[in-house]
Amino acid sequence: MELTFLNKGAGKNLSIQLKVVAVPLLSLFVISGILFIAAKMGISQIRSLNASLVAIKKEESTLRQKEEILRRVKDSGVLRTDLVTIALPNKNPTLFLFSQLKYLAAQKGVTLSQIEVKTGAATAGLSEVSFSCSVDGPSGLVDEFILSIGTIVPLSRVEKAEIDYSGSTVSVLVEVDSYYSEFPSELPSLLSQATDLSPDEKVLLEKLAVLTQPTFIELSPTAESERAEPFSE
Repeated sequence: MELTFLNKGAGKNLSIQLKVVAVPLLSLFVISGILFIAAKMGISQIRSLNASLVAIKKEESTLRQKEEILRRVKDSGVLRTDLVTIALPNKNPTLFLFSQLKYLAAQKGVTLSQIEVKTGAATAGLSEVSFSCSVDGPSGLVDEFILSIGTIVPLSRVEKAEIDYSGSTVSVLVEVDSYYSEFPSELPSLLSQATDLSPDEKVLLEKLAVLTQPTFIELSPTAESERAEPFSE
């Protein structure tokens, strides 16, 4: 009976000791698991933050590069959007073209008659308008007028010229083609790779700069005047 009592006491003591040891071990295991999960999440967040910083630095570098290119082009005086939009407008340039040809005829001392305008079909986004007229005057002046058509904007070219001589004067039936195109509906991404103007593009802009631009008349507002009373004595 005594031996049995001692065995029961020893088992009870062992059970108590196991509980005393198991509780801290279990707590340590739980804490370790929590720390492991937290560390894993923290590392993931750090990596994500690092990737975001790299992307931000890349975007900043692209924007700085674009800013530098635009500043350099602006300082050079080559880039003028008005030159490009008038040289190749987005709408039918008939009025501009007629104004330019009329101004050119007055300069050269020739007259225009039998004016006719035709709109051609669009090809690859480029639309065409054909302007025909009879140019009358001395032979030399008519020649100067025809040669000068290539110096005006909107961009135009002489498609054909039929000459009719009449004594000291000459009458030439001229057909001039001009072009227009819709502006791009979508602009490139602000963060797309920046590229500077190529040498050919710079030469083209320089050529556009020396062409004769349309003359725009700006009307200034008239001063208000007092109206007389119609029934005043």
